[in-house]
Amino acid sequence: MCSSFRSVFGLPATFTANSIIYNGEDPGITSTDEEAEADLDTQWSGGVAPGATIKYVLSASTPASQGVDLSALYIVEHNLAPVMSESYGACEGSLGTARKLLR
Repeated sequence: MCSSFRSVFGLPATFTANSIIYNGEDPGITSTDEEAEADLDTQWSGGVAPGATIKYVLSASTPASQGVDLSALYIVEHNLAPVMSESYGACEGSLGTARKLLR
């Protein structure tokens, strides 16, 4: 659990149940491997950026889209954060770069 990780490393207890955003209904645990990966991502995101506000967006997969892709779309469409990790789906290094347009 993220709270145990934060406690062991002396990090503030900033990741709570309110840090999880459901994009639609809670799909529950569909794979223990996916749950473990989500735990690792949230724990280490907070570990390397201890003062950051970590949010985890959870989306159910559909026949047309993977949940991880729907979560990324939700984050972008709702402008939730200036930084997003998607290592859950693929290593960020293989995703290329994006440039912010200045107006």
